[in-house]
This record gives sequence, C-alpha cells and structure tokens, in this order.
Amino acid sequence: MRVYMDRFRPWRGGRHRALRVALQRAPDPSATPTVPSRPVPGGVLPSMKVRGLIQSSETQELTAEADDAETARKLVEAQVPEGYELIQVHNAMPRGGRVIATALIRAAAVTEIEADGGDYAIARDALRARVPEGHRLLSIVIDDAEAEQARP
Repeated sequence: MRVYMDRFRPWRGGRHRALRVALQRAPDPSATPTVPSRPVPGGVLPSMKVRGLIQSSETQELTAEADDAETARKLVEAQVPEGYELIQVHNAMPRGGRVIATALIRAAAVTEIEADGGDYAIARDALRARVPEGHRLLSIVIDDAEAEQARP
C-alpha cells in the first residue's frame, strides 16, 4: 500500500515537491480491481459480511447553577436520565458569584447493523451507507462466522 500524503510535512519546495507530485498523480481508488488474482473454486466469490456498532450522535444540553463548581457538577449529574451518558461539563462563573454548569449528554444505547459485499471495501461501504441520519458508526468488524464457513 502506498501513502500519498503526510500531513506533518509542509508543502514547500525541495524534497517535499516529490510528495506533492505523487499526491497529484495518485491513482483513482475506485479504478482498482476487486477481483482476486487467482481463480476461485466453483467460480463464485464468497460474500464477505461485516458488522458495525452505531450510536446516536444527537446531544442534549443540561444546566445547573450552584455556589461552587463541585456542587454544580453534582447537580448536573443528578439530572442525567437513565440510558444517557454525560459527555462534557463546562463551568462558567459570570459576574454574580454563582457557577453555571452546562453539560452535554447523549443516548448510551448502541445498535448493531450488518452488510455484505464481494470484498471488504464493498461490504464496508454498504455498511456505512446503512448508518441512519443522526447516528455515527463506532466500529466495523468482519463477521468471523461467515468467514469460517467460506473456507474450504
């Protein structure tokens, strides 16, 4: 596998120019063949199945006001409903002496989805396409049970 971009190197002249030229001449990844180089027994490619975990990316905001930051955080934590996780707490102290804690929460539920394709790249893209709006894909795992059955 060739890497065409290194984000830590500046795009100035000199030795970095070759890297810039390689980036401009990078082959189209969609043009690479997905057919195996050796024949498959029976002439049928086994389907690859992948599984993924998704979680809602929508957040809600909670606020609490108290005399100090520790008490404000405890008040925010007490407001978090069952099935939600506390993502972030920000404390602000405007003029007046009271601490206002603002918290972000998100649903903690994780759901599993599946997809399949001729190879990993196709199956992965199909899985990403199945992620609903307002959710994020946490992980992708190759389904080992399907892979074991496909082996001769």
